[in-house]
This record gives sequence, structure tokens and C-alpha cells, in this order.
Amino acid sequence: MLVILLMIVVITYSHALHSPFVFDDLPNISRNPHIQLSELNLDELKDALTKSPVASRPVSNLTFAINWLTHQTNVSGYRLINFLIHIANGVLLYSFLLITLQLPVNQQKIKAPAELAFWATIIWFVHPIHVQSVTYVVQRMNCLATMFFMISLLCYLKARLTETPNTRLYMAILGIISFFMAMGSKEIAITLPIVVLFYEWFFFQDLDIRWFRKHLETLLTVTFLIGMIAFIYVGSSPIDYILAGYANREFSLWQRILTEPRVVLHYIDLFLLPHPSRLSLLHEFELSTSLTEPIITIPIFILLNAMVATAIFIARKHRLYSFCLLWFFGNIFLESSFIGLEIIFEHRTYLPSMMLGVFLLSIQRLFAPQMLHRAILVSLFLIFSTWTYERNSVWADNVALWQDTLQKCPQDVRVYNNLGQALEEKGQLSQAMNHYQEALLLDPQNTKALNHLGIVLSKSGKIESAIEKFKLALSLDREDPLTHYNLALAFSDLGYLDDAVHHYNMAHHHTAGDTDSHVHNNLGILLAKLGRQDEAIAEFKETIRINPYHSESLNNLGVIYAQKKSYAKAAYYFQAALERNSNDPVLHNRLGLAHMLQGQYDKAFNHFNMAIKLNPDYALAKLNLQRLSQFMISNKSQ
Repeated sequence: MLVILLMIVVITYSHALHSPFVFDDLPNISRNPHIQLSELNLDELKDALTKSPVASRPVSNLTFAINWLTHQTNVSGYRLINFLIHIANGVLLYSFLLITLQLPVNQQKIKAPAELAFWATIIWFVHPIHVQSVTYVVQRMNCLATMFFMISLLCYLKARLTETPNTRLYMAILGIISFFMAMGSKEIAITLPIVVLFYEWFFFQDLDIRWFRKHLETLLTVTFLIGMIAFIYVGSSPIDYILAGYANREFSLWQRILTEPRVVLHYIDLFLLPHPSRLSLLHEFELSTSLTEPIITIPIFILLNAMVATAIFIARKHRLYSFCLLWFFGNIFLESSFIGLEIIFEHRTYLPSMMLGVFLLSIQRLFAPQMLHRAILVSLFLIFSTWTYERNSVWADNVALWQDTLQKCPQDVRVYNNLGQALEEKGQLSQAMNHYQEALLLDPQNTKALNHLGIVLSKSGKIESAIEKFKLALSLDREDPLTHYNLALAFSDLGYLDDAVHHYNMAHHHTAGDTDSHVHNNLGILLAKLGRQDEAIAEFKETIRINPYHSESLNNLGVIYAQKKSYAKAAYYFQAALERNSNDPVLHNRLGLAHMLQGQYDKAFNHFNMAIKLNPDYALAKLNLQRLSQFMISNKSQ
């Protein structure tokens, strides 16, 4: 199974290995200074775990931090880990299904359990809807939580099926650890204790209600555990916490509750027919504003409740089918209920859909002859694999991804902004400008579109026009740090240094948690130009505090200390910068000068030589080496 899953990933996913960071990858990874480790030490790891944008998911943040330490901005390293986690989930699902289908309660009703487990796993594994969970780097949170969820569930099964006390103890400990690792990856794992409880009742206790009565303490313990975990996440005021999630949403709590049943039915629809033309990074989904708007709101609510009721009703006779349906609805509930999340995302189906394949394939096998049944399975595998490959081809290019999303979400301002950024990064400024202007036609007060439009104007040399756009954005949001930052850059380009300093200070003042190293570095550069060296030093040091990997600020500190004739400090910072950028000939030359001015001639000689080795045309390094050589010869002759 492992070899088969590995081959499938290579064929259907590997061409998206090098696709860039996109959307929520940026704040959580590439622009998150807390996961950008310079070395493996406790202080930096603590920051990565607790200060990242989603601090409630420390396990996921830890994996991103380790990725950064080894790969920095090389996206392929991050995506490779995602692919391996997906493979692991396939193996775990197969193992779980195989054990479940071979339990005594299922043996008489399930023919060829190994074959059913194999095909249900394969169909789930190649399903196109999971591309968003696997290829989208930040959704490692989703896949990682699922992996630990399934490990914990298998530990429960191993403990339940063994008669060896020590094995039971080890499996129980490992299962508990895995549960907390799952919760530390993403909060969707909170359903695990309920899943274990119902699994026990369905497959080992013959749905005997008396078992619940005898184990009332167990029920209360599970309820208390879930309550404690919820308290840790939401605090002592859960209502305030839930309402706070809607502060920046374009929909209310009531509208989300009304809309989500339709979303859940759409998830099922996408699982049944996952053609790439129906899949998208973002979806435009009509809100239910009342029980009758749209008219299908109540019928779909009734339909879903009927499906749940049917699953409960058939439990005694068809408990596997019942459990599969309840697995889906139970695991989809958290992200499709009252919590103030986005209305719809495909990655939310990853864990809930794991048992849908067993349900659907079992039903299909009842009505199709064996040969036709297998032909259908092979056809599904080939079709889904092709669609997954096609979907990954879209994800492989940032512009293609946002163009695809634009076709499916033509009224979403975020899509125009992100497509504009993707085009801007490829140097297609005029096309980028067109998309920012389209965004402003949809929302004239969209500060992100105004900022992006200003940036493109700046890159096109129209700095004064850019400043007009930034000032318009600032009039809409006086506290937007990005607008202040962009204004500072524009004023700096025009030579209005005092105005630039003012807006950098405002950007710093309004940045939550003071996490933008670029603000401090750029402010330090301006202060140095204005002759305010001590203030510049403070800003560069603040940059390094936020991002110890920031070699430019280390270099800038070295330059200022050299100007102040503090050559030992200058050498210290040049050396620190070199540790982060060892192939920079300029840094080697500057470090050589700092050593030479301290009388450390051998060290200076080595660094001048290294600068010339890295850049044979580096005239300044050659001149410094010549002067040093002449000086050393002169000293020897004396």
C-alpha cells in the first residue's frame, strides 16, 4: 500500500512541488518572522510555537519553523512534507478500514474486506477535492491534525483488540499523546473522544444502551475533557469569543448558521462529482439571509436532518453505513456550524470524507455485478487521478491559480487583488494594474487594492500618482500600517526623508505585536542618512530582535559602527551577517576592512581573498588587498 500511494503522489502531485506560496501561506509562513529560525534554540522555538498568527496550533507552527530552518523560502521542501503526510494518512486510513471491516460484527455483511479497504483508501487518496488540503502548504495544519487523529484512533483499536496489559498501556499513552498532538495541529481533532466512544458502542457493545448507563462516568469524563479543551481555546466567555469571530466578516452568525447546511450538501456534491471546473481555492456562495431566502434553505436543512436521522435509524441493521454517515456529519460539524470562519473551503472535507468512500463503494457493490463493480472502481481511480493531476497543474503556477479562481469567483475583490499581485511578481505591471482597478470598481473603498495600485504606479516611476492612491487609502483607514509603510517608501524615493520617517513610525505604531522587521530596517536606513546614528542603531537592533535572520540589518549595524570607529563591534555584526549570507563578497570585504583596522591582518587577508574569489572583478576588494599586502611588506622590511 505504501509503495502504491507513493507512486500515485509522484504521478499526480509532484509537478506542483515547486509552485509558490499563495494566499494564507504568506502570513503564516513566508511573512511570519516567528517561524523563521536562524538556529535551533529554545527561545526561537518558543516564539514560533506561541507568537505565530495561529498560536493555537503550535505543532503545525513547529513543522513550518523546522522547514524554514532547512529550506527558508524554497517551497518544494514544505510541499514535500505535505505530500509525505498525505501518504501517511492513506496508510493510516487503509489500516483503520482493514481492522474495522474485519471486526466480527462486520464480517458476515462485508465481503472481501481487504479489497474494499484498498479501493476506499485509493479513491479517497486520489480524490481531486483534497488537492487544496495537500498542495496548499498552510493546510498542512489540516492534514497533520488528521494524521494524529488517525494514529490516536488506531492506538485505541490496538489497545482494544490486544489482551496484553503492557501493550494496552503503551497504546493508551501513545493515543493520548497523539490526540493532543492533533489538537495542537488544528482544533478539528476535538471530535476524537466522541468518535472513539461511538466506535466502541457501534462495533464492540452492539449498540446496547445499557452500556452507556453502566459507563456514565466515562461519558461524564469525555464531556468534561471536551469542555476543558473548549475552555482553553475560547476562554471563560464563549459567546463573546464566538461573536468576535464575526467582527470582520460580511455575514452574521445567523446567516452562517442558515447557510452552512447548504454548504455541507455542496461538499457532498463535490465529493460525488469533483470535476476541476467545480473546484476552486475560493468559492462564491450565496448566503441564506432568512429561512426562505433562498427558498431551498429550509428543504436542505430538512434533507440533512433526514440523512442524520436515517443514519441513526439504520444503525442496528447496517451499523457500518450508519457509522460512515455519522463520521462525516460529526467531523464536518465544527467548521460548518456557528464558529465565525469563512463560509466554504474545500479542505474542510479532508477528515470528514475518509469514511464516505466505504459507504458509497459498499452501496454501489450491492447493485452492480462483481466485474462491473471492479470496472467502475478502476474507472473512478483513473478519472479522479487525471482530475487531480489537472487540478495540481493549476496550483503549479500562481497566476494560473488566481485566473482559475477569477473564472469561478468574478465578484470577489480578494481574487482581483491576488491575481494582480501574482502578475506584479512576474513583472506584468500593466495587467496587474488592470486587476487592481477592477477590484476598485467592485469596492471603491478597498484599501488593499488602493495600496497595490500605488505600488504598481511607484514601480512604473509615477511616484506622485502612487502617493495620491496611498493618501486615499489612508483617508479610509488611518491606522493601516501597510499604507503608512508604502507612503514612507514613496516619500523616501522622492527625497522627503522627514515625511518618510514619520510614516515609518506610524507603521511601527500600528503594527500589531510589532512584527514587521522591514519597517525598522528601512527606518534605520533613513535615520542613518539624516545623521541620527544612535537612533538608527536602535532600529536595526529592533529589526534583529524581530527577525534574527535579517542579514541586511546586521550589515547596516556593521557599517554604522565602522563609521563610529568601533571596529570590533563592526566586525562582530559583519561576521553575523556573513553567517546568514556567506557568499556575499561585499560583506567579506567589509569584514576584512574591520579586521585590518584592528590590526588583525591575517583575518583581513583571508576575507579580501574570499571577496575576490566570489567576485573576481571586485575592484575595491583588490585595492584593499593590495594596500594590505604593501603595508605588511613595509612592516616586515622595517
